[in-house]
Amino acid sequence: MTLRILILIGFSMVSNGAHAADEALLDAAWDQVIDAPWQACHSGEFSDDLTPSRKVAYRRCGKQTAGHPVLIIPGYTEPAMKYMELVADLSAKMPELGPWYLLDLPGQGASERLVDLLKVDRRVVHVDLPDRYPLSVLGIIQKVIAPENSGSSPKVIAHSTGALVFMSALQKSPGIAKEVVMTAPLIWPKTPFPNLFVTVMAKIHCLVGFCESAAWGRQTVPIEAKTFEANISTNSRARWLASHKIGLKYPDYYASGTSWGWLKMAMTLGADVSSAKSPMNPGTLVIMADNDGYIDPKPSFKACERSTGCQAVTIKGSRHEILHEVDSVRNQAIEKIIKHFRSVI
Repeated sequence: MTLRILILIGFSMVSNGAHAADEALLDAAWDQVIDAPWQACHSGEFSDDLTPSRKVAYRRCGKQTAGHPVLIIPGYTEPAMKYMELVADLSAKMPELGPWYLLDLPGQGASERLVDLLKVDRRVVHVDLPDRYPLSVLGIIQKVIAPENSGSSPKVIAHSTGALVFMSALQKSPGIAKEVVMTAPLIWPKTPFPNLFVTVMAKIHCLVGFCESAAWGRQTVPIEAKTFEANISTNSRARWLASHKIGLKYPDYYASGTSWGWLKMAMTLGADVSSAKSPMNPGTLVIMADNDGYIDPKPSFKACERSTGCQAVTIKGSRHEILHEVDSVRNQAIEKIIKHFRSVI
């Protein structure tokens, strides 16, 4: 039996009631699981409300008439394409879901990058105005998902910065989503400095003309120089390589650093969310990692405690990218997502 057939059998097990796809098969099946499905999805864009000439990109995948749209919001520097394996796994387990919308936040993935206009390093994720991120979430829900799904609000899966951005959007427009799952939500980044100091430094750098420059400790790295051994995002070599391959094949999607403007945005939205009475959607499921090198977990737990019906769980053995972890960790997270979504369908 050829390797190709073995790979396809391994991934077909998902639809036969097995857990998510075996990470050991992912590298050889990258084209079938990630690349080809991504190319088959509808590619769309909508206008940025703050600057209508700028475009925010997204993909719509799967059945268009299922009636349970799902929005996936990636973390910082992540291209939405990275979540195609998750779409495949959840679609096989929950065929009633769909269509799936994958958002490329401004300055990431296929969305327009302000750094291109400024003629600086396009690998730096830069945001000039803090509202640009949450308005992109409201934009895809109000301009794309609702009109295409008879006014239905989406279920949401948001990771890290994507979760912060969604919480900020929720403060502007409560009730924009149905069930919500957040993985390792960022409220305050993990730094050796007090939050106030980081906020002040970001604002000063923007005031004196260095807003688009890479912030301290967030400089860009050529993708060829990145190694699995140096990463602190995941324990899964296979899933790290799958993400790495996206950047190698589609260099325009690649980003590795963040600007002072991005840091100003994150600190501004973090402060707003931290002071909100109920920062999370009612009934939100928060999935945390127990070995997270990127975020301070305490504010996320506190935000969940202040939000009606929120449930927070921690998965042992996980680094920051819970949905791109080793099978033993990732499968737990996927089962929790399925249970959460099915409890209300």
